[in-house]
Amino acid sequence: MEFTYRLSEEDYLLGYKMEVGRVASLTPQWPKYVYSPLLFVFLLVAVTVGWVLGGSSVDGTSAGVMRVVQESVAPAPLIFILYFLAAGVIRRFHVKVNSSPVQLYRSDPSIGVETTLAISAEGTHFRNDIGRVTRWGWEMYEGWLEGGGILLIVTKMRYSFIVKIGGLSDFECGELRLILSEALPQKK
Repeated sequence: MEFTYRLSEEDYLLGYKMEVGRVASLTPQWPKYVYSPLLFVFLLVAVTVGWVLGGSSVDGTSAGVMRVVQESVAPAPLIFILYFLAAGVIRRFHVKVNSSPVQLYRSDPSIGVETTLAISAEGTHFRNDIGRVTRWGWEMYEGWLEGGGILLIVTKMRYSFIVKIGGLSDFECGELRLILSEALPQKK
């Protein structure tokens, strides 16, 4: 089966929301204020364990409280600096990855162009007007979702293809669903 479609901005946003909903249902959602206290508890436990373990030497004599405090607390500022540097890098990466879907749609020239999908028992073959070609067998895919005239084909690498099927006839949609259901499980 082969058909051609063009994603509008609204179609892309609908597919993006389906993808975000799918990913959100797979990952536990902790509030942001939970991470910092967990880190501080971890650091407190690490310093305490270092203090207790460093409190006695190998021969069983006490090493002295002042020496233990110096050895276990001295790396704490370095740990805090490294934590905040890592958090800053992660935050910048996170903002870049999670930029607005409208910006993603407008910045990627391959999204809004006419795309042809050839789908068969062997796999998928996407090609578009700007020359981008993707051919994958079904072993690369994890499942599929459908809703609102949009089909989301999910890969095992957590990448999803957003396909507009709103312009297909009922017979073509049925044929497409049959091919997909024989090759992949449908996601909810």
